[in-house]
Parts: sequence; C-alpha cells; structure tokens
Amino acid sequence: MAFKEAPGRERQGELNLKLMKAAEDGDIRGAAEAIKLGADVNCEYKGMTDWPDWSPLLFAVKTGNRKLAELLLDSGARIDHESDSGDAGLILASMDRDEGMCILLLKRGSRLHESTRIRYPTDVSGYFKKAYGLFAEGKDQEAYGTWKQAFRVRLGDIEQAIREDADTTLYMNVTVTKDPRWVPWKRERAGMFLYMDRRDCYAYLGMADEARSSFNNAQEVNLKAAVEDNRGTDFAESAKGLLDDIQRSGNG
Repeated sequence: MAFKEAPGRERQGELNLKLMKAAEDGDIRGAAEAIKLGADVNCEYKGMTDWPDWSPLLFAVKTGNRKLAELLLDSGARIDHESDSGDAGLILASMDRDEGMCILLLKRGSRLHESTRIRYPTDVSGYFKKAYGLFAEGKDQEAYGTWKQAFRVRLGDIEQAIREDADTTLYMNVTVTKDPRWVPWKRERAGMFLYMDRRDCYAYLGMADEARSSFNNAQEVNLKAAVEDNRGTDFAESAKGLLDDIQRSGNG
C-alpha cells in the first residue's frame, strides 16, 4: 500500500497511512491525532484494487460517518475529490440514500453536480439556485427535494437524446471540446459522456442499480470504440476482453 507523498518523507507516509486506516475504521479520535501530527487529509490509496485513489473523506462518506466527514472538511479535505473510477462523496452518499450526508456535503459546498459532460436543452441551474437559497434559510428537506428535482429534469433530456440517437458531439461542453485529448474521438466514443451523465443523475436520485448499469453502458461504448480504433493490436485484444467481461456480467 503506497500513498502520494513528498519524496523522501517516510514519516509523512506513516502519518497518511494512520489517517487512512482511521478513516476506514471510522476512528474519529485516531483521525484527529493523525491530522494533528501532520497527515495529509487529501492522501489517496494508490495501487489498491478495491479502493483506487480513495481519499479519507470518501471512506467517511461511504461509512456514513458525518462527524468524521466534518473533521476532515474542517481540516481542508477536498470536498469534490473523485477517484479514478469516478467515485465522489456526493455520488456515494446519494447512491447509499444517505440524505443527512448529502445535505452536509451540499451545505459545505459540494458543486460537482453542476458540471456535465454534455450540454442539454433544459437549463436546471434555477433548481440549484433555489436549493442553495433554501439551505441558507435552514429549510434542508425542501432544499434537498428541489436539488433532486434538477436531476429528474436532466434525466428526461438524457433519455430523449438516447432514444433519438442524438449526435452528442454537437452538444459537448466547451471545456471538453477544447481539450486536445478528446479531438480524435469519434461520435460513438462521445456517447460515453451521455451515459456517464445519466449515471450521475441516477446516482443523485438514489437509484444505485440504474447508476451502475449506466456506468457499464459508458464502458461498453468506450471499449467498442477502442477495439475499432486499434484493430489488430494487443490493446484491441485487451479492450475486447474487458468488453466481453462487462457484457457477460450484464447478462448474468
């Protein structure tokens, strides 16, 4: 088990390990002690199969430990940290239907949900603005309900785009299209973003099974494009193997 740390700082690695273990175990006192001694609250699991690039905050969220989450946030934890597999605090809390944790994260400034990979016909920013205002007034339940309504509306746009087989490259966000890494992507690959946005909507609505299914859809689109773009190479064979695994699991 290794952590991101400054070169040559063995002590830092030990403290990070102490904090990560405390977060995983829900040990608030142990976490506070590690932080006091200098542990990095944004350290990450590296090279771990089960929890790739998870931060202490993700463990606190996943275990529903609000006191630990507050401690980490008060100590500078990045509220919208995402793991390599796309796990983030608000997504995990939503999929677990942990309303209290969701409200905590939203009130503490989580805004990951405001960005999308595709532009959609309906602007839902008004729902978010109204929700934040209600949170400020202390009307947490009403605010949370208003916030979730935004994703019901956005999901309608996504489902329509999927039904109509919309050319999503026409609607990709400027922040994505300006990134040179995405320029060579074909239309089929761009569709991955549509399924990832649908995954997020389902997650925020607490529909965990549907979110996982949509994530698999996104992987299928990506892998099919990878096989097509790299025919005759070892990479294409590897992608084909992963694609077969996903399709088998979906049919199981």
